[in-house]
Amino acid sequence: GITMALLSTDKYDEESASLAECSVSMSSLSKRSVKIALSTMAFCMGAFLILSCKVGIPFSHVSELLPVTAFSRATHRHLMRAPSRRPTALCTNDCDDAPEFVAGIRASIPLPHDTINGKVPPGIPSGALSDIVSREWHEGELFVVYAISGRQPGYRTPIHVHPRPQTVCILEGTVLSIVEGRNDTMHFAGDCYVMPALTKMVNYNVGNVSYKDHDIFRVPAGETDWVVIEPGQLHMQSEEFDQTTQTQAKKVSLTGLQQYFASVSATGMSKDDKLDGIVQRFADNAVLVRPDGTRLVGHKGVKQFYGQESPALKLDGFKLSVNNGTMSFSENGRTIAVEILMPLPDKKTSPISVFFTFDPSGKIVFKRIYAWPQPEDDQATKAL
Repeated sequence: GITMALLSTDKYDEESASLAECSVSMSSLSKRSVKIALSTMAFCMGAFLILSCKVGIPFSHVSELLPVTAFSRATHRHLMRAPSRRPTALCTNDCDDAPEFVAGIRASIPLPHDTINGKVPPGIPSGALSDIVSREWHEGELFVVYAISGRQPGYRTPIHVHPRPQTVCILEGTVLSIVEGRNDTMHFAGDCYVMPALTKMVNYNVGNVSYKDHDIFRVPAGETDWVVIEPGQLHMQSEEFDQTTQTQAKKVSLTGLQQYFASVSATGMSKDDKLDGIVQRFADNAVLVRPDGTRLVGHKGVKQFYGQESPALKLDGFKLSVNNGTMSFSENGRTIAVEILMPLPDKKTSPISVFFTFDPSGKIVFKRIYAWPQPEDDQATKAL
């Protein structure tokens, strides 16, 4: 009866079993108490089964009520305080002990790790991009849907395993699934299939376009989505489900920002060359908004602003620096809000607030200046 109650909660393990056995042992309860406890449990089980059938109370709710009825209050409190084997932190790939979990899974997979069904899989191993479509934590498990993209024709996943069975649905392209102990299987757009647990496998793009799919995963807290085992490719462990398009966009935008800083802070060249270098950091259709709301459009507007208004070409040794502590990104990674320390005459500086938006190539498509200093004796420093 106690075992049934524990199993019905889906929390049965050695710790719980040992604790339950101790709670009704002869050292803690008399024979009479044991009989009363078991009789009460049997009565309650029967009553709840009747209620489940006649009244409509779900049987799964029995486990929520039964321990209070079956055990003494002290014993029940002891059970509720029992340590859980499940991690308290709701994390998966980013858990502090994720590397230990990955190492343990790798060690459990029989060698060799560079072949599947005795052969080296065709294709070039590569990472991909992933976005989270939907996610929900439930009872210590993450249910998540990833949108996977970016793996080009002729490329494949590294040899890997999934700690749990997982589902993949192909949205675009053609994929050859190569799995240890199974025949190779071709999957097309609209196909869904289950990837087995702890089994060597790869997905190989055999189509003529970059394939896209939805990975539908169930990942208990403390575990990872997958474990890369292919020698020479272990660095890809974090290059699939942690490498999102947002992450990639942030990298591109940050690179664009750094290139912009380098252009406006450049020295050792003519003013015309420096101005051309600044203008090239902007897209052809860029929009620059001054603090007063005036919009300057395209390379012509950018050239006008930096050639006539900005101190970048007027102060010797002009150099910008950013406050990394206050930098922030938009959700899609394309826009960066920064506080910039701008040089002023007489070796003074002043913080300025600016928003930059970048295109996929890292060029500025929108720049909005929100604050700037206005020294009474130098109106030339009114803009960045």
